Amino acid sequence: MQNSPKVSAFLEKAPVFLLLGLTFLLPIFFLPASLSTFPFSKHLLLTLATLLAFIAWAVSSLRQGKISYAKDFSQAFLALVLIVTLVASLGFVKQSLFGIGPEIDTFGSLAIFFILFFTATNIFSTKKTIFNFYIALFASFFVVALFQIIRLLGGAGFLSFGIFTDATSNLIGKWNDLGVFAGAITLLSVFFLELLPSSTFFKRVVAVALVLSLFIVFLVNFPMLWAFLGIASALFLFIAAYIDKQSAKGSTSAFPASSSEDMPASFGKMKKMVRSSLPSVIVIVLAILCIFFSDSIGNVLSSRLHIQNLEVRPSLQATYDLGVTTLKEKPIFGIGPNRFVNQWLMAKPDSVNTSVFWDTDFVYGFGFILSSLVTIGVIGFLAWVAFLFFFVKRGIKSLRSLPEDPFFRYFILSSFVVSLYFWALNVFYVPSITTFALSFLFSGLFLGSLSSVGIVERKDLSFSSSGNSTLLVKALCVLLLVLSVFLGFVYGKKFVAMAMFQRGAYAFNTTGNGDTAEGYIVRAASISPEDIYYRALSDIGVARLNRLLAVQNTKDKLSDDDYKKAFDADLQNTLNYADKALQANPGDYKNWILRGNLYSSLIPLKISGAYETARAAYTQAVALNPKSPSIPLLLGRLELANGNYANALDYVGKSLNLKRNFIDGYVFRGQAEVQKGDIASAIPDFENAAVIAQNNSQIFFQLGVLYYNAKKYENAVGVLERAVIIDPSYANARYFLGLSYDKLGRVDDAIAQFTEIQKNNPDNQDVATILKNLKAEKSPAPAAKTTPSPTPKK
Repeated sequence: MQNSPKVSAFLEKAPVFLLLGLTFLLPIFFLPASLSTFPFSKHLLLTLATLLAFIAWAVSSLRQGKISYAKDFSQAFLALVLIVTLVASLGFVKQSLFGIGPEIDTFGSLAIFFILFFTATNIFSTKKTIFNFYIALFASFFVVALFQIIRLLGGAGFLSFGIFTDATSNLIGKWNDLGVFAGAITLLSVFFLELLPSSTFFKRVVAVALVLSLFIVFLVNFPMLWAFLGIASALFLFIAAYIDKQSAKGSTSAFPASSSEDMPASFGKMKKMVRSSLPSVIVIVLAILCIFFSDSIGNVLSSRLHIQNLEVRPSLQATYDLGVTTLKEKPIFGIGPNRFVNQWLMAKPDSVNTSVFWDTDFVYGFGFILSSLVTIGVIGFLAWVAFLFFFVKRGIKSLRSLPEDPFFRYFILSSFVVSLYFWALNVFYVPSITTFALSFLFSGLFLGSLSSVGIVERKDLSFSSSGNSTLLVKALCVLLLVLSVFLGFVYGKKFVAMAMFQRGAYAFNTTGNGDTAEGYIVRAASISPEDIYYRALSDIGVARLNRLLAVQNTKDKLSDDDYKKAFDADLQNTLNYADKALQANPGDYKNWILRGNLYSSLIPLKISGAYETARAAYTQAVALNPKSPSIPLLLGRLELANGNYANALDYVGKSLNLKRNFIDGYVFRGQAEVQKGDIASAIPDFENAAVIAQNNSQIFFQLGVLYYNAKKYENAVGVLERAVIIDPSYANARYFLGLSYDKLGRVDDAIAQFTEIQKNNPDNQDVATILKNLKAEKSPAPAAKTTPSPTPKK
C-alpha cells in the first residue's frame, strides 16, 4: 500500500499532540456537574486521548510496515500486572472488568494506563517532544495554582461551577492530590535550576513555579508528601554526588551549567556541592521541619486560611491484616479488582465500629499497590513489585552512562526521580486519576528518553520479518489495537450513561420533577445497566409514592379507584427498579437493604409476603456486611413492625454488641420499651444515648419526658435544661421543662418557660391557659404529650 505523505505526517504528529494535550488538560479538565461527575470527566479525557494516541501510533506503524519500541523488562512486568488483573476479573465481570467507569483499579482502567505508558515510551523519544511535555506540564500547573489562589482569596463559593463546593476543592482531585501534584512540580523545578543551562527568563519562570508549588505543599500539609519530597531531594543529591565521583574518573560533570571550579570533585567536598544544590537542600530542610513540627509550622497556612481537611483511609495495620485474611482464603488472584470494599465489609477490624468511620465503606486500603494484595492476590502484588524493581534497576544502571547533553541529563534524572516519587506514593497512598496517570506518563517518558540516547535498546521489527519475538510483538500490537477500540466503545457508552444520569439527578434535585429525572435515568440504565442507576430510579419511585400519599390528605385528593391505580402502578415500578438493581449487582449489600426497606414499608398495608421478603433481603445484607450494626437494627424495626417484640429486642441487642456506642440502637430499644409501656426499662437506654450524643437536643428531650412520666422531676429538669441550652428554640423541651419546674414548686421558672414559648406561639390556647393558671397559682392544664416523640415539634 502506498503511503500518502500528508496522512503519514498526520499520523506521526497526532500521538504527540494528543499526549501533550492530555498532559496540559488532565490536571485542569472538568465538566459541569449536570453532565458528569468530576472523576468521570477526568477519566473520559484520559481514555479518549490515550486510545486515540495509541491508535494513531499503531496505524502509523502498520503503514510503515515496522514497529519500533523500547525494550525493557519493566514493560513486561507491567503487562503481567494487566494480565493478572484480567484473570482475577473473570469471576466478577460486572464489578471488576470495567466497574461503573472512573475506578482506577478495574481491568479496563489499568489497560488504559498501560497503553498510556507504552505509548509515552514510544512517543516521547526526542528532545523536542520531551521538552514540550515539560512545558505543557508547567503551564498546566500555573493554571492550577492560579485557580486555587483565586479561590482562596475569593472564598469557597467563588468559581465553584457547582463542583468546587468547599475550601479544599481543587482541579486535581482530593486535597492531598493537589499537594502531590505540586510536589512533583517542586522536584522538577529544583532539578531544572540545578542541572540546566538556561536563559534568565526560564530560570525566573521555574523559580516562580518552585515558590508556588512549595506554597501549595505547605498549604496541603500532608506529612507523607513531605517525607517523600525530602527523600526524593536527598536521592537527587546522592545521584549528583555519585555522578560527580564518576566525573573525577573522567566522566562528565553532574552540573554542566556551572564552571568546573565550582563542582565538587568528590564526596569529601560536600560543602561545595550543598552550595551548588541549594534548592534541594532547602526542600530537604523544609521537609524535615514540617514532618517533625507539623502542628506548629505545617498548619500555619491552613489554619490562617481556615482550611480543614480530613482524608480517611484504613490504617497500614488494618490493610495488612485484611491482606493476610485474603491470602488465607484466596491467595492466588485475590477477591477481584475493584472489590476491596467487599473484603473490608467482611473482615474489617472490630475497633472500627467504635470510631466515627464505622459506616464508611472503604474502596481501597492504606495504599493503592498495597491494596492489590487483597484485590489481585499474591501474583498480582508480586507483579507490581517486579515492575518497580526492574524500573528502579534500570534507573540505577542508567546513572553509569548518562549523556553529556544537559537537557537529556535533566530529562533522564528528573523523570526517574519524579517517577519514583509517584510510585512510592502509589504504594502508600491512593492516588487520583490525574496523579496516577502522571505516574505512567513519567515512567514512559523516562524509558523513552533512555531509548533516545541509546541507554535502552530500541527494537525495530519489520512486518516482513519472521521469528518468534517478531510474531509476539506483532500479536501484542494488534491485540492492543483491538483492545483500544473496544475500550473506547465500552467507556464511551459508560460516559453517555453517566451524562444521562447526571442530567436526571440534576433535574430531580433542582426542580423535583420526577418524570423528567426518571426519563433520563431510564435511558442511562438502558445504555449501561448499573445498580446505582436503578437505586436512583427506586428512590424517585419512593418520592412519587410519598407525594401521592400527601395528596390524599389535601382537598385535591384522588378518588379511591384512581388513587389505588396510581399507587399500585408506582409501587410496581419502584419494586421492579429495586429488583433490577439486585440483578445488576447482587454483591452490594445496599441493593438488598433497598429491597428490604421497600417491602418493610408495605407491612402496614397488609400486603402478603412483604414481611418474609423484607426479612430475607435484610438477612442477605447481613451476609454481605456482617459487621454493620445498622442492618440488625433494620431487622429489629422490621420485627417490631410485624409485632414480634422479643425478636426486635434480640436484633437490637446484636446491633449493640457490634457497636457499644450505637445511639440509634439505644434510642430504638428505648422507644420499643416505651411502646410496650415499660418506661423504667426505657430510661437506661436513653441515658446511654444521652451520654454518647451530648449535643443531641432531641435525645435529651425524650429522656426528660421519660423522667417526667416516671415522676423523677429533678432528673427531668436537668436533661430538659440541657436540651434548651443546645437548642433555645426547642418549644417542646421548654414545655416539659416548665411542667417539671411546676412539679418542683419553681413556679416563676415555669412561667418564664411558657412565656418564652408564647412569644413564638401567640395563638396557642393551651399555652395561654397554662400561663394563666400558673400566674393564678393553680395547677397547669394537663394538655401535653407524655411519651417521647422521635421527631418532636419545635
